[in-house]
Amino acid sequence: MTEDLDRNQNLDLRIAEALDRRPQITVPEGFAARLASRLPEQAPARSMMPVFRYTYSRRLAMVCVALLAVVLLVVAASRPSNFIVAEAIFIGELALLTLWLSRRRTA
Repeated sequence: MTEDLDRNQNLDLRIAEALDRRPQITVPEGFAARLASRLPEQAPARSMMPVFRYTYSRRLAMVCVALLAVVLLVVAASRPSNFIVAEAIFIGELALLTLWLSRRRTA
C-alpha cells in the first residue's frame, strides 16, 4: 500500500516538474523569409465605398418623407384640436428630411 502511495507521489512530482519546465523552441534561420516567399501574390487593396451611408440612408429618408406626408394628410383630415402639435412636429420632420435630401452630398 505504501509502495503504491510512493509511486503515485513520485508520478505526481514528475508531472509537476514536466509542466513547470518551459519547452525549448528553436526557429530555423531564414524561416520567415522562406514562409513569405511561398505565399501567393496579394491583390492591391480596394478602397471601401461607403455604400450604407450614401445609398440606404438616402432611400430610407425618402421613404420616411413619403410616410410623413401621408401621416400629415391623415392627421390634417381628422382635424381634432389636439393634433395641432402633432401636425407641427410632422411638418418639422418633413422639412428637415427634405432639406437633408436636397443637400448635395460630396465625398
